[in-house]
Amino acid sequence: MIAKYPNMKEKELETGVVGVRLTPVQLRVIWPGLNALVNSYLTNQETGSSIYSYNFRLHPLQDRPRPGKNPGTFGQTIMQRILELWKKLKGKTQRRLRLRMTFVDLSACIFAVRIGREYERHVQEKKHKVRENLEAKTVIASLERQLKRARRAYAADDGESAYKEMRARWFAHLRWMRMHLAYFRPQRIKTQPRLLQRMVVDQACKIGKSRDPEAKV
Repeated sequence: MIAKYPNMKEKELETGVVGVRLTPVQLRVIWPGLNALVNSYLTNQETGSSIYSYNFRLHPLQDRPRPGKNPGTFGQTIMQRILELWKKLKGKTQRRLRLRMTFVDLSACIFAVRIGREYERHVQEKKHKVRENLEAKTVIASLERQLKRARRAYAADDGESAYKEMRARWFAHLRWMRMHLAYFRPQRIKTQPRLLQRMVVDQACKIGKSRDPEAKV
């Protein structure tokens, strides 16, 4: 189930807008990840899930190395902003673009660069060259400099507390995207008989306790 934040006013994502120039090189590095992310989201909307979603059933988060790791929280307004960014960049990666962007837009671009690399490596099985690795690092460094400007602009326009609230919303949505739309890393399938047996027993214990809390299992 997708948990949603209360609807935010459009003003919240128009606050702290800065002018940013994106070069063809930057756009070429940003686009693969952004396109994969949006297509995964559209699939999620149509079918209720994505093939690039973390397998919560086989690998419950509470059993992972960091207990309590949460799956994030969906933010409709932030996702809509990412969709609008995708539309602005679609088919325009061969020329310079000047856009008015918020720190959310720039953060989404940085995320797109990182997951784009993962998508190419794990899904397309592409081996990146040294030049391509350096290019990606350079693009991220450039976007991060612009991100600092946008963060300062947002805090100046709407106050430090409002900025911190929006930043928390972004990180919650970022986590949701990572776990539900862009988990491109290989996920180990539990095929060992003992592990499967343990899972079955644990599930049976949970069902038994839910039916009779006082029963000894």
